[in-house]
Amino acid sequence: MTLGSHQTTVNSVTDILEEFEREKYAVVRAMSIAWYSPEAWRELATIPEARIDKSYTDYLRDNASIEWELAASGIRIERVAIDIIQMTACCHRHGYEIDGKGRAAYGVMLTVARDDPSVLNAPVRDDTREVQ
Repeated sequence: MTLGSHQTTVNSVTDILEEFEREKYAVVRAMSIAWYSPEAWRELATIPEARIDKSYTDYLRDNASIEWELAASGIRIERVAIDIIQMTACCHRHGYEIDGKGRAAYGVMLTVARDDPSVLNAPVRDDTREVQ
């Protein structure tokens, strides 16, 4: 689950963790968060479908809040560096825009692909979409 790659309020992080506990999912011990360099953020902001409406400074502040809350909950954070060209190609190949949902999906695929790079080319099943 990638939280830093789309607009997420700090309160929703707690809500997600509480839902995991209520639904008897595995206990969350680690979480990946998208990490954009200043150059990547500028590049992302030039893509209209990305709908970036905050500055890099705001992004850093929001990410720091999320990371702090997760760390305070005992969750280890792994920052996943995002390459905008690769993300755009992967999202479009799988039918996603570069909006928050597409960036989140890419973040999940990238995290899984850490151990198996072929995941980035495998078909995606997304039950939140009507068309697969």
